[in-house]
Amino acid sequence: MKTRLPDPRGSRAVLIGTSSYDSPDLKPLLAVRNNLEVLSELLTGDNGAFLPGRCTVVQDSADPRGVCRTIREAAADAPDTLLVYFSGHGILNHDYTELHLALSGADQNDLRWTTVPFQAIREIFETAPCRNKILVLDCCQSGWVLDAMMGDTGGGEAPLEIRGTYLLTSSSGDLKSYAPPTDRYTAFTGELIQLLRDGVPGGPELLPLSTLFEPLAEALERRNMPRPRQQGSDGYAALGVVRNRAAGERDGADRSTVVAETGPIPVTRLRPNVWHRRLVEWSIAVSALVGVGWVVLAYGPKEEEPSSDCTPDARAPPVPPSFTRPPPPPSLTFDALGTLVPRTFGHSVPTGRTPSREEVPRSCPKSTGVDSFKSRVPRRRSARCRGVSSGPPRSRRTIGRGRSRTSSTSSS
Repeated sequence: MKTRLPDPRGSRAVLIGTSSYDSPDLKPLLAVRNNLEVLSELLTGDNGAFLPGRCTVVQDSADPRGVCRTIREAAADAPDTLLVYFSGHGILNHDYTELHLALSGADQNDLRWTTVPFQAIREIFETAPCRNKILVLDCCQSGWVLDAMMGDTGGGEAPLEIRGTYLLTSSSGDLKSYAPPTDRYTAFTGELIQLLRDGVPGGPELLPLSTLFEPLAEALERRNMPRPRQQGSDGYAALGVVRNRAAGERDGADRSTVVAETGPIPVTRLRPNVWHRRLVEWSIAVSALVGVGWVVLAYGPKEEEPSSDCTPDARAPPVPPSFTRPPPPPSLTFDALGTLVPRTFGHSVPTGRTPSREEVPRSCPKSTGVDSFKSRVPRRRSARCRGVSSGPPRSRRTIGRGRSRTSSTSSS
């Protein structure tokens, strides 16, 4: 039978992967994200057999019914070929009678409602109108499904009950699958990606999964990983999934998929390195921000100083300077009216007149501060203090009702 590629318009691919889990009992598998991304590019690339719009990626879903609905809708829309891939944790139930594909919300105490049981996928495959059905499982105990879907569980070469189906598992029913923390992909999917990308030297032009199985098993055994298993019914051997990029090579020993026994899987980059791309993008963004900031500072609006013709309301009122009366010369002083007069002992008043009541200070400079009656009564100064000729001496002074009465002694 001649090998052919699936009909692009009548084929669908569903890639399912779970990299993070809510349960602390299930470790995260960060390499699963890379598995989904690169497989999607390989299957829908120039050498792939699927169209970009007909390859669905389901990553870190927590809805088992939603995942089953996606597979069922893809099967109904794929009359030629349906490919289903799963990568994540596989959990057997308590009596080891069914395999469950763990989603992000998987609970080992409630597997029925938090995971996708393999029985649900089997029912979809049995009722699907697809001519060819491919199931690839990269999870622990994934080989259990071979015994569940084979009619004769005692022989490894018994045909599958579902016609036109091909199964490829990463391990046997009692072994685990591995995801080395230093590798970009899980162990099984990493070797499969190498074969799909680089091809098989000396192989056919179109690569079915059955042709990829032996190189895949040899590469895993060199790394001391579990040997994968496969099983298929009629017609699966004639269905290719990608074109062989190494079909013209003759020396199989020089193919680039060979890896050292102790070394990690070479990193496959179908696009520029993610970190390099992010570094370039951030550098451009920072340069643009610096340029915009410089333009704003250089040519943007500046704060204008208030001009001299501004109105008084627009400017802050000036603070008046504190007025300090300059001290008088040593020979002069200020009187009660603020007039500058010669400095004398006592109170200084203009010469030639009697000081008025307002001109006389209320208290004596040498007073002790007691506001007595005597301190409030103006005292008459002697002629020597006033600088005028004195009259006849007065022997008696009386005070009464705001005026002075003086009686003098007359000679008989």
